[in-house]
Amino acid sequence: MCESLPGVIVDLNGYEPDAEKNVLFCGNELSEVFFVIDAKTEMEVYAGVMKECGIDSDSQKTVYCGSFTEVTTPGTYYICTDKIGRSYDFVIDQDLYQQQLRALCCVLYDMRCGYALENCTHPHDACHTNQSALALENDSYLDVSGGWHTDGQYNKDIVTASGIILNLLMAYELNPNAFTDDFGLEYSGNGVPDILDEIAYETNWMQRMRDSFGGVSGGVVVDNPTDFVNPEMDQGIAVIEEISTEATAAYVTAMARFGGIYKDFNSDYADQCLYYAEQGYRYLSSINITDPQSMQPAIWYMVNAELFKTTGKQAYHIVIKHLISTPENVFLNEDGEGCMEPINPVFWGNYAYITTNRYAKVDICTAIMENIMEEAKCVSEESDASPFLVDTSLYTAKDNMRILDEMQVLTYVNYLITNKEYRTLIQEHMHYLMGRNPQSTNYMTECGIMTSVSDTDYYCIGYQNELYYNSVLILVLSNINNEYEIQN
Repeated sequence: MCESLPGVIVDLNGYEPDAEKNVLFCGNELSEVFFVIDAKTEMEVYAGVMKECGIDSDSQKTVYCGSFTEVTTPGTYYICTDKIGRSYDFVIDQDLYQQQLRALCCVLYDMRCGYALENCTHPHDACHTNQSALALENDSYLDVSGGWHTDGQYNKDIVTASGIILNLLMAYELNPNAFTDDFGLEYSGNGVPDILDEIAYETNWMQRMRDSFGGVSGGVVVDNPTDFVNPEMDQGIAVIEEISTEATAAYVTAMARFGGIYKDFNSDYADQCLYYAEQGYRYLSSINITDPQSMQPAIWYMVNAELFKTTGKQAYHIVIKHLISTPENVFLNEDGEGCMEPINPVFWGNYAYITTNRYAKVDICTAIMENIMEEAKCVSEESDASPFLVDTSLYTAKDNMRILDEMQVLTYVNYLITNKEYRTLIQEHMHYLMGRNPQSTNYMTECGIMTSVSDTDYYCIGYQNELYYNSVLILVLSNINNEYEIQN
């Protein structure tokens, strides 16, 4: 039996039987042969040959790659080779991605505020039920319980929540069959996909964060939280943030998208969401008229594109055509990052415009397609050149947000022009996040399963418990599960 050393790198979450399976080896002058061992019987089930695929720039060790796609029998395995020992155990199992998708969707329920949680990972009584803060008007107080905790400090940020909703609704819109009404939650079986039930819980809270003119608060910040383990015991002071154009724009976009999709399940509530979205738009219009510099063009583009998609009103289309006067306009090629974190308004504006069933301008759609295809091509080329099968030149162990951004783009491109290359590339990115990386760490679940990591390190929390990251992973996993007709 091989000695346990962290030089054999696998996806710690496992592989599906029919999927491509690659393992990485980090070391110098390694033997060419590796073995797949059944962890239960200690019997060798496969012998493979590794090949050199590059140098790890950090450790300066040679990285070798081996394939064991031929191993398809469900079970628990590990991989070993001479000199650097064995990997940690991993599984091969049917429907792994679907299992992960369901678990991630249930995390949203776990993050509810002001609600007694029972069928979840961390059951507890209703938390923050006494939360109140100075209201947006009239110097009165407002109950601000409800919604999701968007971070570990019990804060509830409108822009972040809107970004989560947009990712979830894109996932549902592209792959509705991936989202069922049987996730084992209390509202399962009510005829509405569970993911939409969860979004409705959040939008109920978000609607309370607006003033009578349609402006929306940045959210609720909890000052001096007192208990990070038992949320129902926390005595932190809730403070409502000021009205902001960024929060209002994010809110309008998310509400419009949800209203457009939810009408098939509850038309009255969908109409209410759309009413509040257009009220917020009027507020933004008044601000834009009096202070044109108050809102970046990319944000204004996103808002109008989403409302045009949902309502078909030409007033929104006129604004879009004014912002994008020609297909070559550099505005379409902006990356949109940094002005509205974590939302990329150019991405969401482009997505809304190109997926509308309204009459859209072909030249604008063509320019959007060319832009996103070029971005996907760059991701593919950089990944192919990396020994880890994912471009790691700009990433660190504590910042894989760029990888999640790439997965978001690849998921959309895979939907537009489905082919095996993009599907495989998405899976390679997922394998990277789940352990097949230089740190041998499963970023999705918890901190360094294979490494010694300080409790203060950011990536200890696990991406599945950071709701925005969680929503990107839901988007990606729902696409991986969707049964497209693959084009070779």
